[in-house]
Amino acid sequence: MSTQSQEKKKTSKRNTHVLRGTFTAEEVTFLEAWLPKYLLITRVRGKKFPDFWGPLFHDYFISHPLPELTPEEFASGIDQGERIGERQAKVQKRVKEWLNNHSRTATSGLGKRKLLDLTKETNSRMMAPYQAYGCMNKKEVGPIIDKEWSDKVMSQRHTEVERAEPMPRVTIDFRNSVLKRMLAAEPEDVHKAVDVWRHENRRSEKDGSAQAGDNFDQAESYYQAQLSLGRTMQVILENIQKQSGMIGFFTLVGPRPMYNGELGTMTVFHGQNQAGSDFGDVYTALKWREHVDEPLLKFASTVFPPSVCQSFARRSPHAPAPSVTMPPASGLSTIAALPKEDIREADILKLLPTDKDEESDDEEEDLYNDFMQPLGDTDASALAADIPASPSLQGCEPNLPEGAQAQDETMEHLQEKAVSESPTWDNGAHITPDERRVLMAFPSDIERTNIMNIRLRDCQSLEAGLIEELPPIVAKPVPGEEKSSERKKKKQIKSKEVVASDDTAQRRSDRHKVSDPIPPPPPSPSKRSDNSTPIVTPILSHVPSRALGIDDDTIPTWVEEFIQHLYPLCGDALWHSLLAKWVDLERQLGFPTKGRGKAQMLSITNRPAQIGVWINSNRPWNDIPHIGPGVSEDYSTSWWLWWKLLQPEWRSLDFSRDLRGHGDYNWDETRKGSQNGFGIVLLSLGWWFSGLKTSKGKWGCARAMEDVIWVLDQMLASGQSASLGKRSRGEGVSKPPPSKRGKK
Repeated sequence: MSTQSQEKKKTSKRNTHVLRGTFTAEEVTFLEAWLPKYLLITRVRGKKFPDFWGPLFHDYFISHPLPELTPEEFASGIDQGERIGERQAKVQKRVKEWLNNHSRTATSGLGKRKLLDLTKETNSRMMAPYQAYGCMNKKEVGPIIDKEWSDKVMSQRHTEVERAEPMPRVTIDFRNSVLKRMLAAEPEDVHKAVDVWRHENRRSEKDGSAQAGDNFDQAESYYQAQLSLGRTMQVILENIQKQSGMIGFFTLVGPRPMYNGELGTMTVFHGQNQAGSDFGDVYTALKWREHVDEPLLKFASTVFPPSVCQSFARRSPHAPAPSVTMPPASGLSTIAALPKEDIREADILKLLPTDKDEESDDEEEDLYNDFMQPLGDTDASALAADIPASPSLQGCEPNLPEGAQAQDETMEHLQEKAVSESPTWDNGAHITPDERRVLMAFPSDIERTNIMNIRLRDCQSLEAGLIEELPPIVAKPVPGEEKSSERKKKKQIKSKEVVASDDTAQRRSDRHKVSDPIPPPPPSPSKRSDNSTPIVTPILSHVPSRALGIDDDTIPTWVEEFIQHLYPLCGDALWHSLLAKWVDLERQLGFPTKGRGKAQMLSITNRPAQIGVWINSNRPWNDIPHIGPGVSEDYSTSWWLWWKLLQPEWRSLDFSRDLRGHGDYNWDETRKGSQNGFGIVLLSLGWWFSGLKTSKGKWGCARAMEDVIWVLDQMLASGQSASLGKRSRGEGVSKPPPSKRGKK
């Protein structure tokens, strides 16, 4: 092959963007639009993401339908509709491979996440001669290698069934052996041309890409380096602790290529106290932003003028440039360095933009984000969830809850807004003058912020029709000071308990009485808190049943006990609405007492093992299971199998909600009261939600919550009417089982 043809190929390679693989430029543009969302969900290791692949493949095959069959395939008798599943599976496999290859930069041959090379400059390395020969003559040697590989594979297949199997890919060893043999047979001038090509296309280990200098500009190399920056700092901090016993953090600032060169910060903390808190948790996100991020960004603006920041803007051959006014869905780029199992290295991938107007607005995303709002008992770092942040500050808050999305405001507005002019706890939710006086009586802004966050969600639920009225904001009770009405009420409850003590003493051996002050919920093993005095959440200072609008005089002790411990597991209004509906269901059933009969117990088949262990341990409320990372995936799988088994036959396959023409509408397997009834489902959901406070994935939790609410509504409706849908009154009533004594 002549040197002139090689120079021509080299020139064309520099002038045009070569697409590698089987995807066209249009298909690559489509996949790059889904890449940011894929990068966000890959933070959960080992998860298959069924809620992601379904919509992706649906949109892909609509915009890129399968090609028509070739004449050879038609001649062989294959119909257009035959083997369509096999053809789609091949395309789906290539799509998954493309996303996986573009979602992580790995070290060559090792498959580990790439780190920055912080050593001194090293000499560039060159390809092996046979590799360079293959790159120079890819179009010519490719068919030869494929033909020899096909002949080799078919020579080892003897039956018709074996010959009909798909052809496997060419192995690297086979390809290299053929290239070495072909290069050895070439004349001397070809060897010289290969040697010249090797020297001109040598690769640098510090480029971060084999195509550096040809296909990537400086902004692209900065972007690739920033993807590896978080993991690099984390490894450095770990090694520093191992060798010197010192802990600390790194904070960096600079232009971000994926956001058109916009300035942003990145912080990596290392070292946690016995409570599981790092320095960012103890210092709080609010102070960190005011005293570290904002001054650092202000200083960086003097180092990087706008013209320099613009030069950092990443240019992609296919993907459109992201909008400056569209910050990422969750702009957190803080990474915890310990423990290793809780490494949040995927937060670095949030340097990629996400479009808030695309699939993230579906029902599940909205429900999931609503669940992940900061709870009333979160620590001080939850303050930053409701504080506006400019796009330039996205990625600055250390260890914020994942669902906390910062609002889009300008930097100038942040600087003009003084803390003294507007309290940090005032989020604009409606409160009466009396409630404002109650709020001002609390000792700290942290407690006021927690209450106002709950009031804001209650206002949203009121507008959506989920609740009928706003729960009042009540004063924090002072020990030793009780109203006379409260004392009378407690005396009445105590007298009732004395009468029932003989029957309930054994069942309530390890539980709290309704009249006792409600203790704060036991801390989760993964919950972050400092060593200071724990903050008592104001919303838990009164009985949760009153906050739900339930008269605690009309409900039995075990229901009140359930509410006390389920209420703080999730601070979302939908969760509180679900608890209130469950009390209505128990009221319809007559508040049955604890029993082990089939009429009062849910099936235990496929039930998550944690539930059975907790029940068999005498239901210790102070030792509930922690469903965190590493456990949630198996827990969610068991939960869905269990929930599927509890459904009527007509919806057990696809969880259908179509009430037309499906036969009997009975909810016999779920419409069960008592402590072993439907309340166990709520308990399992509460544990699941509680684990999501610190974990990073959904694991189908939002969809589970939505389906449980729908089923509970149907059970309440079936209790109010003997028929559902268009059936007559008699059709919906199930006949009592025949007596065994009547049989002969």
